[in-house]
Amino acid sequence: MFVARLAEDTRALLYGGDAVPGKLHGPAKIIDASLDVRSGGHVTFPHHAFFDLSQPLTVECTVWFDKQGKMPVFVSCGHWNQA
Repeated sequence: MFVARLAEDTRALLYGGDAVPGKLHGPAKIIDASLDVRSGGHVTFPHHAFFDLSQPLTVECTVWFDKQGKMPVFVSCGHWNQA
């Protein structure tokens, strides 16, 4: 289990209680207990064995759109936009 609430900081918790530090990139920031990427940017986490995509995976996100626009990518695994 990997839980990244992104409400106070970018730290995520793994099953068992270990913390995994996330890193903000670009203009992404945490504001009002949410990850704000309206101006761009993203969060990355270092690779971990829990991210093994050869097994079933469930992702749950709560998102808020305040205007229409291009559909953003919410979750990605691996190098983005690379073969």
